[in-house]
Amino acid sequence: MGTAALAGVIALSGTNLHVQRPIDAFGLYYVTPSDRDLSDVLKTVTSPSAVPTSGSSFVDIEASWSDSRWHKYVHQRIEELRAGEDDFTELPRPTLFVIDRAWDVATSVLRRDTPTPSVVPTEDGNVAFVWHKARWDLEIEVGPEGTTVWAHDRNTGRMFSGSLAEQSARVSGLLGFLAWH
Repeated sequence: MGTAALAGVIALSGTNLHVQRPIDAFGLYYVTPSDRDLSDVLKTVTSPSAVPTSGSSFVDIEASWSDSRWHKYVHQRIEELRAGEDDFTELPRPTLFVIDRAWDVATSVLRRDTPTPSVVPTEDGNVAFVWHKARWDLEIEVGPEGTTVWAHDRNTGRMFSGSLAEQSARVSGLLGFLAWH
C-alpha cells in the first residue's frame, strides 16, 4: 500500500480512503446540471404556467420530488400553513398567494439531494426555508413581492444576501455543499 499527498489531498492506494481540505462553499458558483439556467426557472415561478399539468415531464418531476430528502416534510408544512394549523408562533399567517409561491420556489430551487429545511412563517407574513448546517446559516424567504436570500458562513463570518434571482448560483452551490455535509 502506498501513500501520496498532492495539493492538500491524501490518497492511500489500495484503499478507498480519500481526505480533502474543507471546501469554501462561499466561493462556489455551481451551475445546475440542466439545459436550463436556474434564473430561467426562477422567472417562471410566478407565471401561470410555472408547473406543467400534464405529460410525462410532470410525472418525472413529481416522482423526483416525492422521493427527495425534503419533499414530504416541506409539503406537510406548506399544507399546515395553508390550513393555519400547528402554528405556535402567533406570527401572521402567510396569504395563500405567498404559500403557493413558496411551494413553487421549493420545487424549482431545491434539488433531490437538498437537505430538509425548516419551513416557518415570518414576522412579515412571508414563508422562510431555513437551514443551519455545516456551520452555515441559509434562509430563503418567499414573499408577495419576491424571494430573498441571506447566508452566513460561521467559519469565516462572510455573508451574502439579495434576491434569489441575483444569488441563484451561490444558493445552488451552497445547497449542493450542504447536501454532502
